Amino acid sequence: MIDWQSYVDGTMNSAEREALNRQIQSDVRLQTELNGFKAFRTALKEKGQGINARTAEIEQALVQIGSSGARKPARRMGLRLALGSAMLATLAFAFFKLSADPINLMVDDKVAQRSVTSESDAAQWLALQTNIPVPKVSLEEDGGRLVKAVAGHSWASYVFEISGSEVSLIMSKEDRFDEFSDPDQIKGLPPIYHGKGLGWRGSKLSYYLLGPSDVCNSILRTLCNQTYKPKRGPGSSFQGPARAKISL
Repeated sequence: MIDWQSYVDGTMNSAEREALNRQIQSDVRLQTELNGFKAFRTALKEKGQGINARTAEIEQALVQIGSSGARKPARRMGLRLALGSAMLATLAFAFFKLSADPINLMVDDKVAQRSVTSESDAAQWLALQTNIPVPKVSLEEDGGRLVKAVAGHSWASYVFEISGSEVSLIMSKEDRFDEFSDPDQIKGLPPIYHGKGLGWRGSKLSYYLLGPSDVCNSILRTLCNQTYKPKRGPGSSFQGPARAKISL
């Protein structure tokens, strides 16, 4: 049985992911299962109905929906998909709880990392690796030091050590914040979205801060001041990067 959860949240290893991508291209059943997970994204906007379900139940539902495509007439297939979608919506809360953080920008595997100490060197290296125009960011005034830069296919990250803990600032051109979380409105800051970490839209990119909650909260304003510049003047409003159209 395919581990769709690891495929969706980016924890599946690169070799397995590439092999699965090839299978999806030619297998109608897998395409149907994948569409079921896309239906999850819509259902998760409601943040579930507060019920408990096991991952196995969700996987079995997808198998039943997907396997019907090879043998059933179109009318019956449509009925099964409709029933399956309703069941998936009911189970969505369990998937929400068991999956990776819904506001996490890391939607694919990391491809490279490098030990760094200079903010300028780290920004240049990440820009070359990811083609993302990352800003230079410093936590020196908060007692933090930059230790690592990490690159993915669609994201870049700075890793800092601060107060004996490690925190990651993940950056991407896209996000899916609005699908999962109502933001906090804090004076002088962009809307702050909550998951296992903190997310916000900067002037050009979206940002996701992951680490111990007390440390993240203590450095949030410092990071927002370096990544977010609100527009000034009557009638102006912050636009930020485009909302994601994440393709699985």
